[in-house]
Amino acid sequence: AALWFVVLALPVIAAWVWITDPGNRPWTLLLVPFGYLALVGMTMRVELTTDPPALTWRSPLAFWRSTAPLGSRTAVQLRGAGSTVSLHARADGRRFGVAVDVLAATEYVQRSRDPEQLETLAEAVRSSGARGGHEVARQLRAQAAHVRAGGDVASSPLAKYLGRTLLGLRY
Repeated sequence: AALWFVVLALPVIAAWVWITDPGNRPWTLLLVPFGYLALVGMTMRVELTTDPPALTWRSPLAFWRSTAPLGSRTAVQLRGAGSTVSLHARADGRRFGVAVDVLAATEYVQRSRDPEQLETLAEAVRSSGARGGHEVARQLRAQAAHVRAGGDVASSPLAKYLGRTLLGLRY
């Protein structure tokens, strides 16, 4: 629904404002780049390549991509930002890295990645020699075992990384 809003409704709204309110025409020009960035954000994917091991962020609509090679010059860690827990990989000297969500807990979604995906990520991180890789791999394998045993998100090993709501309640 959001994708169709950006593709169809946003240009119609911009054209209507352009025609009816000449004073706001410069602002309607900003809708084009912001709409494009919204489309890129909605279509982004993170891929794990194994030879050489790397996490790559890409979108079919973007002409750029961001890659974090998994190796001795890369730091990996698990981070909780509110309602998600992500695996972050950032190469030395880079300002930004690549993140892969591994756990989500909101009012509507209680979900972890599949055990096979968690095991694949754990093996890639451990075997790459990335800083923090052994500890992250241990935690990802514990999460995979928990999910395989039928455990829920609230009692999972990665639940300790989940943040709090504005009211101070746990997700």
